[in-house]
Amino acid sequence: MPSHTEKVAELLARPLPQIIQRDDTDPENTPTDDSIHPDHIFFWDGFVEDVKKTISETDLSQDVSLTDAPEGECIIVGNRFALTGRFNANVGVPLAKAFIATSGTREELKNLRFADAEVVPLFQRFGAPDVVLVELKKEGGDIKPLLKAVGEIKRFWTAKGFNDIRVSEGEKGLGREFLKNYVKEIGQLAKFMHCINLRYGFISNYESTIFVRRTGARRFELTDPIGFHDAGPTVRQCFYHFGTLLVDDPGFEYTGRMLRIPPSRDSTDSPPVYSEPAPENEGQEEDDEGTENRGEEFRPSQGPTAGSMAVTTVPTEDCGDVKHEEAGPIEQALSIQNEDTPASIGHSRAQSPREKETPDATVEQSSPVQESIATAVTPADVSGKPRKISDITCRSVVFKNETDTYIFDIVETVKENHHNGKKVFRATLEGQEVIAKFWPESLFKLYTRERNTYHHLPPSPYFPQMIAYGDLILSHSLERGYILVITQEKGIQLGYKMIEQTPKAEKRRIRNALIKAVKVLRERDSMHGDPQPSNVLWDSGTGKLKLLDFEIMWENYDEDPADKVEVLGILGKIDDGDSDDKAIDVGE
Repeated sequence: MPSHTEKVAELLARPLPQIIQRDDTDPENTPTDDSIHPDHIFFWDGFVEDVKKTISETDLSQDVSLTDAPEGECIIVGNRFALTGRFNANVGVPLAKAFIATSGTREELKNLRFADAEVVPLFQRFGAPDVVLVELKKEGGDIKPLLKAVGEIKRFWTAKGFNDIRVSEGEKGLGREFLKNYVKEIGQLAKFMHCINLRYGFISNYESTIFVRRTGARRFELTDPIGFHDAGPTVRQCFYHFGTLLVDDPGFEYTGRMLRIPPSRDSTDSPPVYSEPAPENEGQEEDDEGTENRGEEFRPSQGPTAGSMAVTTVPTEDCGDVKHEEAGPIEQALSIQNEDTPASIGHSRAQSPREKETPDATVEQSSPVQESIATAVTPADVSGKPRKISDITCRSVVFKNETDTYIFDIVETVKENHHNGKKVFRATLEGQEVIAKFWPESLFKLYTRERNTYHHLPPSPYFPQMIAYGDLILSHSLERGYILVITQEKGIQLGYKMIEQTPKAEKRRIRNALIKAVKVLRERDSMHGDPQPSNVLWDSGTGKLKLLDFEIMWENYDEDPADKVEVLGILGKIDDGDSDDKAIDVGE
C-alpha cells in the first residue's frame, strides 16, 4: 500500500510542477507607474550558499502529508489570478507544511503563512501586492496577521526575458540588460517595501523567482532568478530559508532617515516641522493606521466630517440639500454666528518656514535656490470675497489648519486612486483656479510628507506652490481626511510612450530644465523619491517645467549629481554629445 506521507526534506527538494497554460486575451502584465532606477539595484551575494547551509543544518526528517500529485499539474491556467492560485498551491501550501513540521527546532516558523494581501488592512492605502507572507500573532482572543514580506506574481507567458535576468553580471552584461526591461515591475515591489517599511520581498513569474532584500534607503539587493525546475537549490528550499530570515527580522530599520526631510542649511530660527518622526522615535514600529508619530500640530481636527453630517440642512441651488451638524459646529469652524456675519475664509495662504526668514537668512549668490526665488511666481493671496454658509453647495469642501479655515469648490476630478482613496481635483479657491489633493485618514503619513516637503522647498519656478492645507471639515462626497491646495500650472504630464516619441532636441530642453529643478532639491539636501515621467509637467511653448508629487523624498547631501537619478529615471539616457557616457538607460 503506497504511503500517504513523505519527509519534509523530500518535499522541499522537489522542483515545482510545470504549469499547463493557454494564452489569455491580455497581452501585457498589470500596468504600473512605479519604477526603480537600475543604479539602486544590487546583487544579493551569498543567497544560494546560505540556502544550502540552512537546508543542510536543519532537521527535515519530519513526516508531512503528500502534496504533489504523481500526475503533475491538473489545472489549466489562462490569467494572472489563476497563476497566483497555482503558486500558492505549489509553494504556499508545501511551505506551510514544512514550517509547521519543523517548528520543533524553530517554533516561530509554525505561524508563518503565505496569504492574500486582503488579510492585511494596511494595503487599502497603497494598493495591494499579489501575495504576502505573514506571521500569525495572538492578541487577546484574536489571531492577527503581522506582515513580514510582499510578493508580486507576473505571467511567464508575457514576461519575456524575465528568466534571463542576471543581476550578478556587470553593467555591460546581457543579463543586466534584461533587468532594465523590468524596472517598473521591480519598482512596484520596491514601492510596497518602501511604504510599509519591509526588508524582504520577492517577484516571480512562477517559472523563475527573484528574492529581494532591502539593505539601505535606496539599495535593493536581488538574487538571480531561481528556476521552477532547479534542483540545487529548489524554489521551495529557497523559500524555506527565506522564511527563517523573516521570523528573525524586526523590520526595516532605516525608516527615520528615509522619511525625515532634512532642515535647510540656512534655516536657524524655524522650528523643525519637517522631521516626521522625532529622532528619539526612530526605529519604533508604527500601528496600521500610521498615526503613532503624529505631533501636536499634525493632529486631525475633531470637527464634523462627511460621515457625521446630520439634522440641519442648507438649501442649495442645484445640488439638493447638504446636511450639517446640529447646534452649529460648522458655523463655529467657519467663525460664523449668523448669515449676516459672514466668515472670512483663508485670508492668507500658508507660509513656509523659508518665507518667514529674515532677508539676511539667504543662500549664497551662486545658489540655484536664490536664482529660482528671483523668478518664482507667487500665487495670489486667498483673500477674495468672504464666503457665507449659504454659499456652500455639494461641490464645496471646507477644511482648516491651526490658523485659517478655507472653502474650495470642486470643478472636476482629475485623478482618483480606487485602491487607497486618494483624489486630485481641479478646483476654485476664492476665485483662483487651483489643484486640490485629498488623502483619507489612512494616508496621514503621505499627506504629512507632501505638506512638509512644500514647507521645506523654497518658492521656485520649478515646483507648484502650496496655497493652503488642513483637516477636512465638511464635504458632500469625501470622508475623513486631509486637504492640500497648490497652484494650478500650465503644461502636460509626461509619459514613457510620450518620451519615446519626443524628438531629441525637445528631450534636451526638458532635460536642461529638469537638471535646474533637481539642483534646487540638492541645495536643500533632498532627492525626489519617485522620479517618473508622470511626475513632471512640461509646457513646450514656454519651456517651463514643474516637478510634482512630493510624498516620497530622500536625503541626498550632494551624493548624486543633478543630472543623475531623477533625470535618468524620468528621461533615460539621451544619446547625444551632452549626455553622460556612463549613464544607464532606464528603459520601460
